[in-house]
Amino acid sequence: FCILSFRNSLKSFFEREFDSREPLDADNIVVVCGLTALLESLAFALIDQGDYIMTSSPYYYRIKNDLTERARVNVLEVPLIAKPKTRRVKPYTLDVDILEEGFLEAEREGKRVKAVLLVNPNNPLGDVYTAQQLNHILEFAARYQLHVIVDEIYALSVFDPDVTFTSVLSLYHPDPEKVHFIWGFSKDFGLSGYRCGALYTNNKPLVKYMVSLGLYQQTAPLVQQRLKHIIDDTDWLHQTYIPTLHERLRRQYRMCYDALVKCGVDVHHSSGGIFVWMDASKYLPEQTFAAEEWLFDQFMKENVFILPGKACYSTKPGCFRIVFALEENVCLE
Repeated sequence: FCILSFRNSLKSFFEREFDSREPLDADNIVVVCGLTALLESLAFALIDQGDYIMTSSPYYYRIKNDLTERARVNVLEVPLIAKPKTRRVKPYTLDVDILEEGFLEAEREGKRVKAVLLVNPNNPLGDVYTAQQLNHILEFAARYQLHVIVDEIYALSVFDPDVTFTSVLSLYHPDPEKVHFIWGFSKDFGLSGYRCGALYTNNKPLVKYMVSLGLYQQTAPLVQQRLKHIIDDTDWLHQTYIPTLHERLRRQYRMCYDALVKCGVDVHHSSGGIFVWMDASKYLPEQTFAAEEWLFDQFMKENVFILPGKACYSTKPGCFRIVFALEENVCLE
């Protein structure tokens, strides 16, 4: 249900833009109608009902819905440290030791963890994980025979010129059949309505399973043809689209960041994606999630919608996710 020429274009696109470590196999690419469908299908394929997939928190709120609503897979949330013990360490730093502690604690409680899910760049934090961090995660997962699903849907939206994006495709995999890369057009290209996401995996039985679902999750062939023309146009991508995307994201991020800092709000530095994560806990009447909801209501009274941290499974009341990728006149109204 995926046009062969489109899969071949995706193969070249992933090899080029994600700096794949080795040539990719177009037969290992599965195309479906978005990452929601991919995550749900991966949950059905890799994890038994009632077992767990682990991810760090805070995290994108829809992930839990994608995994639990029909596949009935549980999410093991491993909270990252909001305020690190040393000034040298950035808040919410992804530390494999924290993940391993969470995994071992879950095992002691009788929970069966089958996979690790990473979103890189992170939603909602905007963190971009280093090659070292990713290698540590891959080694940890291989040690405990866990699958690793890496969602890189904001890969082309790394706007910080001092930050280098590292794709899991560019790294050595100690257990290659258990590493699964997913990406889609909805964020980097702003094409949510096109409903197109792609999986790359070296796990042939998984490819066979995912293809068998294709009838129910296909991306329209006309959409595939249109997207093929976009990703094949490397001159336009490299000379026009991606530089313009980065410049606009940098400008809007800086405007949002500076305005929040001016208000005295703690802002987590973002390097990629379309979100700012702010800590407004100083404005809560009490440090509770009920007070966070009260503050959310105050924003809504002024026609400002920002996502409460509780919705992203934050363990600290008073944090909010803000979308900054808006036109300037919209941001300032």
